[in-house]
Amino acid sequence: KFATARSFYMTALTEAGLVALAGMFLLFLTLYRSSKKDFKEKKLVNWGFAAIASMVSLLTLTLAFLLLPATILLIVLLFVLLALNAKIRHTTLSLTTQGVEVTQGLSTQNVASRFPALLITVPVVVFVLLFFVQATRVLSAEYKFKKALDMLAGNDASGTYDTMREAIRLNPRVDRYHATFSRVNLALANAITLRVASQTPQEDQESETGTQPTVSDQDRQNITLLVQQSISEGKAAVALNPLRAGNWEVLAQIYRTIMPLAQGADTFAVQTYRQAIALDPFNPNLRIALGGIHYGLKDYDGAIRAFESAVAAKADHANAHYNLAFALRDKGDLDRALSEMSLVASLITDKNSEDYKAAQQALQDLQAKREAAAPTGQQLTPPQTAEEPVFQPPLNLPEGSEPPSAPLSPTPTPQVSPEVSASPTPAQ
Repeated sequence: KFATARSFYMTALTEAGLVALAGMFLLFLTLYRSSKKDFKEKKLVNWGFAAIASMVSLLTLTLAFLLLPATILLIVLLFVLLALNAKIRHTTLSLTTQGVEVTQGLSTQNVASRFPALLITVPVVVFVLLFFVQATRVLSAEYKFKKALDMLAGNDASGTYDTMREAIRLNPRVDRYHATFSRVNLALANAITLRVASQTPQEDQESETGTQPTVSDQDRQNITLLVQQSISEGKAAVALNPLRAGNWEVLAQIYRTIMPLAQGADTFAVQTYRQAIALDPFNPNLRIALGGIHYGLKDYDGAIRAFESAVAAKADHANAHYNLAFALRDKGDLDRALSEMSLVASLITDKNSEDYKAAQQALQDLQAKREAAAPTGQQLTPPQTAEEPVFQPPLNLPEGSEPPSAPLSPTPTPQVSPEVSASPTPAQ
């Protein structure tokens, strides 16, 4: 998503400002002084490497953050190593007595001196017990979720569905559970649709024109329920974390997938993608997906605006220029389409890749003013045309399928110059 820097310290400085910079400076200054003194002491007593292993690990991790992006695991490991290398000192604290020698037996003074500790300890113990119970449910839900993903990889549809529901039951406040379960429901609905499509009557296959496959009432009801549940789970993920662009992206992908099945899904898909873009304006892939919907609806002006905004978000994104070239071609602006496709070929560094061959083929077709053949590639994916309705009449989305209200207003589409740079920056 182009939102993570290569250096953890640069990311912290950008997100938290000078306060984070000052905090890191003080922390690592103390770490430098402590490690220097510690190494000197260990060298004097001739201790082995095992005695300084944690300090070496801490220093290695702090240096690695200069060149590597930080993950949650690495950040937690950083503070664990800081705790292991911290210097501790035993201190006796009493809120009622000071300097009283401890004697055997209980006295009024001893009980009074221990009362503040008891007053604090009892609530802490209760809190720890409650936390342990909740943590057990959280870990059980994570185990079920991981098990469901393993079943999904093994094509066990029924096991995946039931295990994912169990994970959500154990911990319903995790948005990624709902987002994944929405995709599972959509995949099951798609499987039924493919099965119905493959069961076209023989007489229809032998006819010259053919007809669309008929769907039984039971299959139609199952597809409707699965689509409705997929939308509900996607909306639940958005409700749990409405400021995460990925949740809106999942919901938008659901609407986009059911466009051939249900009326009104295209409008919801556009609306949801715009909200995802408002939350993640620097992600060109969201704008490419939005442009693909406009392209599929043959709204070439809207598609061109979306693809141009993707180019504005990341000028060296080859797939953004590639999609823009197709939209310009179908609108009839062959000159700009040729310019964009030439730029695509220059942005692809691997001249032996399938992407480069696809770009070259499309460029040759544009230059010859012929309709471009559908190229295949690993990364360059042309915008898809609108699919024909699978069923006649199309399914009607149940009431309440519209996307939730947006927490942010969509950002205006960036305006870019129609001219393309003659010396683009190579894609990394």
